[in-house]
Amino acid sequence: MPTFRFDLNNEYSDMLVDDAADKRMSIQEYIRYKLFNETTIFSVDEVIKRIQAGDFDGKEFTVPDVFTEEEWSQIDRGKAGVLGRNFYIHITKNPDLGISFVKDRNIKRRAVYIYENTVLKNDPVYRPIVEKIATWIKYEENKPKTEYKNDAENHDKYRAAHDLDCILRNGNLKADTIFSLWRPLRFALVSVSGYEKIKEVTGMALEQSVSFLKALICDANLKKLLPIKNETTRLLSELFYYGQRIENTMLLPKRGLQNRGCAPYHDYMPYFLYECFKGGNFHDVFGSDEKVCEWIESENLKCFFDGDVRQDNIIDLSGTGDVKNGLPNDINVLLRNYITILMKRQK
Repeated sequence: MPTFRFDLNNEYSDMLVDDAADKRMSIQEYIRYKLFNETTIFSVDEVIKRIQAGDFDGKEFTVPDVFTEEEWSQIDRGKAGVLGRNFYIHITKNPDLGISFVKDRNIKRRAVYIYENTVLKNDPVYRPIVEKIATWIKYEENKPKTEYKNDAENHDKYRAAHDLDCILRNGNLKADTIFSLWRPLRFALVSVSGYEKIKEVTGMALEQSVSFLKALICDANLKKLLPIKNETTRLLSELFYYGQRIENTMLLPKRGLQNRGCAPYHDYMPYFLYECFKGGNFHDVFGSDEKVCEWIESENLKCFFDGDVRQDNIIDLSGTGDVKNGLPNDINVLLRNYITILMKRQK
């Protein structure tokens, strides 16, 4: 085995010792770890992040299972072996990761592990938030890769079988979410932590993408950005609980109304309802205010009105004084109002 000599100044030597201690490794183990991780396209940290953000919770897996076949084929046999050994060392020294060694070999002579999402297991406050984020990731990663206009039938079949709104409404493609959960999550993250800390913790700018969502639920990042004792965190958790139940769904008269998720409406329900009445952009779908009222009655949406079902009685849920403005000055006001609506619909 070749021997390497390192001449280190005191400052760099101290840094290596500190970094090794942070990873619970000896200095020799840490130097080997750095040599490997800085000379290959994949690192132990990357493997762990993929496990935490992927569909591995409660399942047995091997290191190659974390990669696509194409990615694994790019790693030569020697580096694959080093990656496997480093992964084993790292998870045995860091039991808090929730990754456990199960057995030495499977039929392909690979070490087998199991992952238990400790955030879900130990922190019920975060459970509904993490579960929803995981379903967003899974939906996006597995949906048809074709464009909808060229492959509408397959896209519709996929949505009917995998979109939660459709599932809760027996596969009905007219099903839609009442309160989109992404925007409250975004508002809460910004309100509690701010854009700079979000980027510092996740390594990414805040955006509605699979890569950001994965970063958000890795390395306890969600806890760092939404502390468990913060009132906003607890309200958000309650909203995500009710928000994944049938009371957060409705059947639209026509599927074309699903563009209410686009600008400028952004799924803000008071704005959408306002535009359904005479003079609004969605009124033509109904043809009359009477038809609007009939639909509101049939979908149990009267709880959005203070008194009679009229355009001027729509409740201001964001607390801005403008039913067309869904950007709250106080995120907790919005969260409480959303929760109240869903609890009323539950009854």
